[in-house]
Amino acid sequence: ISGLYASAMLDSFLGLPAHPLIVHAPVVLVPLASLGLLVLLLRPAWRPRYAGLLLVGLVAAALGAIAAAVSGNAFAERVGLPVSHQSYGTVLAAVSVALAVAGGSWLWLVRREREASPRLTTLGWTAGAVSLIAIVLVGLTGHSGATAAWGSATPSSSGTGSPSFTLGDVAGHATQDSCWAAVD
Repeated sequence: ISGLYASAMLDSFLGLPAHPLIVHAPVVLVPLASLGLLVLLLRPAWRPRYAGLLLVGLVAAALGAIAAAVSGNAFAERVGLPVSHQSYGTVLAAVSVALAVAGGSWLWLVRREREASPRLTTLGWTAGAVSLIAIVLVGLTGHSGATAAWGSATPSSSGTGSPSFTLGDVAGHATQDSCWAAVD
């Protein structure tokens, strides 16, 4: 799929920006698959039963992170580019792919080599380290995205307990580091 087509395809869903919806996939799947890998590293007896499920999770997490990055770039074309969030998101997509490759390779070796070997151990702990990095990146990416969207805004209260923003508030956040948008 060409970048332009993929970006247009992931731009909106049912008239809403797709990125805020798509990001939920890597926010859930990357830490879940990472923790699953760490559990299988520590519990060899569970590997035969859960290796296939973990592999599916690793691939789904990587695809979700890629879709979030592509949809985020499409969203940024509309509302502006939050630089740190895009940087973290791009690195998270790459690390998620590396995690799927390292974790998948380790799982393949686990099934192929029945007994522990230095190669198996090294690849397993390398995949484990990548999984910890991925978990941290999910947090950093999410925090930078929330900061870009909500910033340090202290909205005026409408009396209903819900925050209210004016178009002036939104216009005041039309910067490189913010991504506020108004939906009518």
